[in-house]
Amino acid sequence: MASKVTAILVVHDEAVLAQRALAAIKNQTAAPNQILVVDSSKAPVELSHPTIRVGAKSRLGEIVNTALATIPASGEHWLWIVHDDSEPKPNALAELLKATENSENIAQVGPMQLGFENNRKISQLGLTLSRFGELISPISGQLDQSQHDQVTDVFAVSTSGMLVRSDVYDAVGGLDSKAPALAEDFDLSMRIRRHGFRVVAAPRAKVVHAGLSLSGKRQGGWLKGSPKTANRRAVINLHLVHDSLPLALLYWLTLPLLTVYRVFWRLAQKRPGYLGAELRAGFWGIFTLPKRLASRANAGSLPTRSLKPLRASWQVASAHKRSDLEAEESANSLAAFERGDHET
Repeated sequence: MASKVTAILVVHDEAVLAQRALAAIKNQTAAPNQILVVDSSKAPVELSHPTIRVGAKSRLGEIVNTALATIPASGEHWLWIVHDDSEPKPNALAELLKATENSENIAQVGPMQLGFENNRKISQLGLTLSRFGELISPISGQLDQSQHDQVTDVFAVSTSGMLVRSDVYDAVGGLDSKAPALAEDFDLSMRIRRHGFRVVAAPRAKVVHAGLSLSGKRQGGWLKGSPKTANRRAVINLHLVHDSLPLALLYWLTLPLLTVYRVFWRLAQKRPGYLGAELRAGFWGIFTLPKRLASRANAGSLPTRSLKPLRASWQVASAHKRSDLEAEESANSLAAFERGDHET
């Protein structure tokens, strides 16, 4: 069992949800040794706990580093990062800590995330990439019927509700402030794995998560664009940072052609809503190469191909694409119904 846990609550313009998250942290059966609340809201959020104020444009890595400025890193000290739109179940921290007992090599543990509107539905349990680097949540939309009960190795976990060893977090450079928003989770887990440590998911640790960033509902331009653009930027970032240097440079050189190809591919799919995202993300990747290369400095010595067994299979990737398309069609149909198009 870890000897010390510091809970870090990240708050960004969500006063009501943040108060619920803070109450859930204080209500844990295994109480954290200390709670640090870092507020990056445009206007200070009133909470029943002292807060550390940072700039409204601060990235997640900068926010966490501000909280850790006075905390010495050690193998017996764990960091529990909770987003303001998350509500951990009372035994969440206890189950996360229990998962670390399986191996001394475990450095990062992610919980099972449940839907905010339907707490019985799994929204996320570990993350992975397809063979082409697309972001995938392999277990999503299933009802939680205790079918996923065992602690398992995963490619990556979300930062929302994750538990990470402070010395490992410090050794890999923490969350990369140069990475786009949706790439930070993957990037941190990949760095931890490429440094020789394990990343696991603990299904018994449950966190209700509203997923404001992923759904584009987060205020204040947290994603710096639409979720579609942020998703594509994340894919490009992970290629340029974690592929071998020759492959990364080749990917960058072919990125203009790849972007044009993807634009026509989206047109063939009859998904014009993706055209702007493809173009914006492509230009972003082309003109930010120096920052991507700078992020390679502490990526880890193990090659990315060592993570291949944890990548999504073709079947999982195909199922994810079908689910994504069905969700998009359902959302479009609902929007059309609300506009009254069916009456016409």
